[in-house]
Amino acid sequence: MVTAATVLLSFALIATAYTGAVDPRVFPPACLLNMAFPVTALLSVVALIVLAIARNRLAWVMGAAILISSPALLNFAPVNMTVSPETTRGKKSFTLMTFNALHRQDYGRDGIPDPNPSLSYVMAMKPDILVVQESLVGLASLRKSSFNPLDTIRKVYPFRCSDNSDPGLAVYSRFPVTRIEVPGSVCSPAELAVFRLSVEGHVLTIYNVHLQSFLLSGDDKELFSRVTKGDADRSAIRNMRNHIFTKIYRAAALRADQAEEVRRLLDSRRGAAIVCGDFNDTPGCFALRTILGSDMHDAFAEAAFGPMITYHKNKFFFRIDHILYRGPLMAVDILRGKDVGSDHYPLTARFIWTDD
Repeated sequence: MVTAATVLLSFALIATAYTGAVDPRVFPPACLLNMAFPVTALLSVVALIVLAIARNRLAWVMGAAILISSPALLNFAPVNMTVSPETTRGKKSFTLMTFNALHRQDYGRDGIPDPNPSLSYVMAMKPDILVVQESLVGLASLRKSSFNPLDTIRKVYPFRCSDNSDPGLAVYSRFPVTRIEVPGSVCSPAELAVFRLSVEGHVLTIYNVHLQSFLLSGDDKELFSRVTKGDADRSAIRNMRNHIFTKIYRAAALRADQAEEVRRLLDSRRGAAIVCGDFNDTPGCFALRTILGSDMHDAFAEAAFGPMITYHKNKFFFRIDHILYRGPLMAVDILRGKDVGSDHYPLTARFIWTDD
């Protein structure tokens, strides 16, 4: 019994660690297996500890599976230490925050709260570059708020690019910024916006992405929450398998198309670039691997310590917001913000220019 369970768990760990490399348009369940990796990883570590304490030889089997899966484990839960002062001394740096702001609403309450917690947090953090998804609420609407940050926003971010697409993508910057039109893109203007910035004497291209969501309705998310709580009957579980999984498969296929478009744009424009935003997908997924290619780096994997989630609603506890980069840049720190009303946490990275 113990042998079979150990072998099965070892196989599940390796499978979930690498199925993100499988195109979901070819094998749709691959996206679900990739999402299950945190669970198999946790169970495997616990199993290894138990087997080692019991001095069971199967600990070697479990240990081998963990070793084989170590690249995915280190991507999910990096173990980076603090960067030494010598690394950053004399280097120009900047901070970038990506934030799905939920149109500056509070998911726990109706409407736009007053004072606005999202804007209050951003103004307290003051990142050099603020990249926003779901930014449909314009600055003009804030004039009715008792907390009126317009003057502060204009002072901190003299350069701003936003649009009225639904759900909206925007960049607020201390540095000059212009929007680059992307004609004939697979991604709609609400899913991809490209900006060129002049940062500390460098040209930086930012790709603000909001890839396809899971296509789940409020009822779907409520059903998922019931199933995870163990409050669902067999018919509800069958409905989740037949209905919700189908939507997740379709969304993963759409994200694969969008990721390939982002990758084509990256290949057509050389130089320093950051791709960030709400990817609506987990670490190691096909979309993320596609965009990373061979020249991009994951800021979280290279600067964080331990696991992290960036989405926290309806028991979907996943890291689906990412910051990828390339060029003469190095991510030296990454910080997840607090709950400020959105169903996403803000994610802030600090970069240094390595060619200074």
